[in-house]
Amino acid sequence: MLAESIYVKVVATNFYGDSPQSLAGNGAQMQLVPDAPISLANNKAVTDAFKIGLTWKAGASDGGSPVLDYTVYYSIDGGSLEAFEPVTTTSYVTTVELVPGGIYVFKITARNSVGSSVPSATVTIKAARIPDPPANVQTVTMLSTNVVVSWNLPYDGGASISSYTIVIMTASGSYVEDMTNCDGRNPTILAQRTCTIPITALKAVPYSHPWGASIFVKVLATNEAGPSAFSVAGNGAIILTLPEAP
Repeated sequence: MLAESIYVKVVATNFYGDSPQSLAGNGAQMQLVPDAPISLANNKAVTDAFKIGLTWKAGASDGGSPVLDYTVYYSIDGGSLEAFEPVTTTSYVTTVELVPGGIYVFKITARNSVGSSVPSATVTIKAARIPDPPANVQTVTMLSTNVVVSWNLPYDGGASISSYTIVIMTASGSYVEDMTNCDGRNPTILAQRTCTIPITALKAVPYSHPWGASIFVKVLATNEAGPSAFSVAGNGAIILTLPEAP
């Protein structure tokens, strides 16, 4: 068993026979380097365009001697590995100046009084976080036939925005996507940050708005780190038509 003391007795032998056994001596312990750390992962609560957070767990065995510290190694876009200063906790935040959107590779070793473990499995992390919610969401009625939705480009978190999700409030107060007219994956809508909904669609199921309703819309942005929170609901459009003849 690791960390057990090793006890030894010695007998001397000459022509006349064996001596009595010596007193038991010890001082040596069975110790090895620790196992490699496991579960090295991106700490998404910390990582953004300018820093990367890491978490990991100690390996199954400390080798019979407590782990003293961990060393985090990193490379930029597949380059040579460099080491940070050793840390004593199982979490770390990078202190180098990161390139927003840069790809970084990490691995980690554990050290005890015997020496350092083999490296952990590597993990690849982009210096990015989820985007901010879109701002200034507006709806405008155009020519009594359409409602135009628009919003401002949010901070992308260090990774390009790949899509938007646009949800429209129904007459009952719930929010539903219009994938026909406001599909935020559409390259034109993605680039221009605007979409147009026919008033006939807003009056039909599932929206079921009556004439005179105010149209509320929320928008979220998504990049490869994940989706933002939804924006504050924006409105401004009221669906109107000409009155019927007397």
